[in-house]
Amino acid sequence: MKAARNSARTTGKLPRAPIADIVEEHLDEAAFYLERWDRALTSPHHALAQLRDGPEEAMLAHVDGLAVGGESAAKQLLWPVVEDDEADDWARVGAAALALLTMPGQDFSGRLLARLPAAPGAARTGIVRALEIASLPALDPQLLAAVQSPTNGLLMGVLAERRVDPGPLALPYLQDGQPATMRSSLMAIRFAKDRTAYVPIVERFIRASAPAVRLAAVETGLLWALPAAQVACGQMAAAHEPNAMLLSALLGRPGFEKPIYEALGDAEARASALWALGFAGTVAAADRALQLMGDADPVTARLAGEAFSSITGLRLQGGFAVAVVDDAEAEAPPSTIDALPLPNRDAVAAWWAQNRSRLATQGRILDGEPWSGLLPLGRIAPLSMLRRHVVLMEQALQLRGAGLFVSRRSLSRVQEVQARALLQTARKVQ
Repeated sequence: MKAARNSARTTGKLPRAPIADIVEEHLDEAAFYLERWDRALTSPHHALAQLRDGPEEAMLAHVDGLAVGGESAAKQLLWPVVEDDEADDWARVGAAALALLTMPGQDFSGRLLARLPAAPGAARTGIVRALEIASLPALDPQLLAAVQSPTNGLLMGVLAERRVDPGPLALPYLQDGQPATMRSSLMAIRFAKDRTAYVPIVERFIRASAPAVRLAAVETGLLWALPAAQVACGQMAAAHEPNAMLLSALLGRPGFEKPIYEALGDAEARASALWALGFAGTVAAADRALQLMGDADPVTARLAGEAFSSITGLRLQGGFAVAVVDDAEAEAPPSTIDALPLPNRDAVAAWWAQNRSRLATQGRILDGEPWSGLLPLGRIAPLSMLRRHVVLMEQALQLRGAGLFVSRRSLSRVQEVQARALLQTARKVQ
């Protein structure tokens, strides 16, 4: 294990038993890999299998190492980390909380849930992430019980990520006026078996003033095939609202390209428009992306390259990418956009001149292959995590009201099971 990651080491203390050092190193490593895994959930360089066999496998192995430490590890190390009001590393808190949740023969979930309302920022984030990803079915009833307290609005997001039916428990949170809680609640009710009370609320929030609430309502409404959501999505896309252009592209209704093309000329909306462009699936959209690859702004050029690659299947590597020297002194990892390759426009243009006519005969395309109707799991499995959730959303929208949605922030095995269930349901519907 890397000593540099052992952030808990202190000086001036008596040596401890070797077992204590081992447990603490497990915590350092678990936190390190949890943070890497969380970033990889939206990585352009990881497919689901690479996520599972890379940072996820390492993270879970170290969490297991913590969990077998039992009550002694919990008392001496894990609880002090979780209950530290000055904690500033969410991943360290999250790793400790996840180990507590999965510790054999122990049930610390009640104490963790009691800690959550008063936990400061980093500690709160870490506990929430642990609750979201813990493979613990018995946790769901406890979450439903805890969410009845008005101080536990954060748990609506946890229920949404775990795809737990909130029943009527989301109603108070949809009326509390807090945009973050209302957004999480709108996501949670996607899995409600009885939508009777929620449909009019969703239709009302489609016109909400808070952008995050409005978008969550539209997404839920689209998954439920509500006509009002479809109309609102088109209006929001015409206004160049972020993510609405993407949803409009996924719906693929006539004329959806127009607001996307218009937004490419709007500096503030260009990034969102380029992201949507990559799922338009037409050679005309690839033409637009190619034009913008030569933009002086590296963000625009990288997103244009990603859009072109998403449509055509061309991997921007080797001669198709500009070599970029990594900043060895950078303290923070690159953002998702910075992690995208910088395209070599001239090389890509030469390739496009030879391949455009071939792809133009295939209708709507994704990754260089026809894109219509249901996609087999074999087409979805190799997609990058950056693109995977978008394509699965498109598949979910085809269900016309079934309301299924694949979690984006869960363990790989959970995402894989959910994706299979979505596609199986889609086949039955069709």
